Amino acid sequence: MRGDLTKFLFIDSALDNGKVRLPARPFSCHGHEQMSLTLIQFTMKRNFPLINTYNNTFYLYDTKNQRYHEVVIQGGCYNSFDTGSESLMSAIQTAIDVTIAAAIAAVPANNPSVGQPGHIPTPNVTAIAVGYDKVLRCFTFVPTITGTIAADNTIEIRCFHVKNNSPPPAGVSRNGATSDVHEILGLKTIFDAASPFNCAGVENTTSSGSITATLLYGFYPASLSTLDSVYLRCDFDVGNYESPHLDVSKLDTDELQHSFIFAKIPISSSNESELEAHRLIVYEDTNDVYQKMLPMKSLGHLQFYVTDKRNRKLAAFAKGQEEFGQMHFDLVMRWDKFIGPKEMEHESMYDNRLPPQLLPKTYGYGQPRM
Repeated sequence: MRGDLTKFLFIDSALDNGKVRLPARPFSCHGHEQMSLTLIQFTMKRNFPLINTYNNTFYLYDTKNQRYHEVVIQGGCYNSFDTGSESLMSAIQTAIDVTIAAAIAAVPANNPSVGQPGHIPTPNVTAIAVGYDKVLRCFTFVPTITGTIAADNTIEIRCFHVKNNSPPPAGVSRNGATSDVHEILGLKTIFDAASPFNCAGVENTTSSGSITATLLYGFYPASLSTLDSVYLRCDFDVGNYESPHLDVSKLDTDELQHSFIFAKIPISSSNESELEAHRLIVYEDTNDVYQKMLPMKSLGHLQFYVTDKRNRKLAAFAKGQEEFGQMHFDLVMRWDKFIGPKEMEHESMYDNRLPPQLLPKTYGYGQPRM
């Protein structure tokens, strides 16, 4: 809804992280006047990795020795699940190979209590082959087993997504404890760090009570990204509320929390390869969807910033990317002032904002000549 007075604000976040100072007089109101801000246009280059520190960390868990082995997928943008050496499946395979090699190298040859020499600490598991089921759209994980292993001596895949105020288990990093990697892998996730479990499905082949072959698989469709929208947030009260799950630092509760989200900007295409080609996030408003009536009477400064769905800064390809203006966004905001009817001794039946020559002649306020 347009006000009686309108101004447009063109903001580039490349300088001072989207913070701007406004001259107070042009952006103020008095008495019963009100003002609002409306998001008209938002554009941003997609200069951030879709696989990043927020969604690339999971764990191989050794059930015998109760030890976590961290797996970190190389950050970046992957255009396919299983096609070519630059696919997501290939990146997961490389990450697992690195983890297993490090675990093998760390096993002391003279201490079999922590595992067999030359193997990952779970005995006789020397590798894990990653596959992708195109029909079910899920990843599979097949450990290479030399000989047999006991039924209670296996490898599990564990994904954590606990709140920042919950301590992670020993051997689990902060990135790994709050990761969205379960969405990438299509696995279950652990919300309560005190009650962990195997997040993958399991099919075992047994012989004489021992496991001779095992298959770990995803329950749900895998994904190349966990980011379907970016959230435009501000540093002033807009009267909005959000689910606590939209802020990784907030406690789990079913009560909506006060929010500084100004707008949710969808990444319009669900086709990740198409996103890679266009590399743009664009929002154009046509119906004042994000118009906020402001409680204050004057605007001295504004700051807008962009986060992911968990109120975290967007991940960068390299350190300093945001600082040097390589992750900036552009905004067009509309500022409106609503003057409203003039204060009078009696309520007028006419719109007193009309020029006097257009109002009917009256004997008194609001009393038209008969």
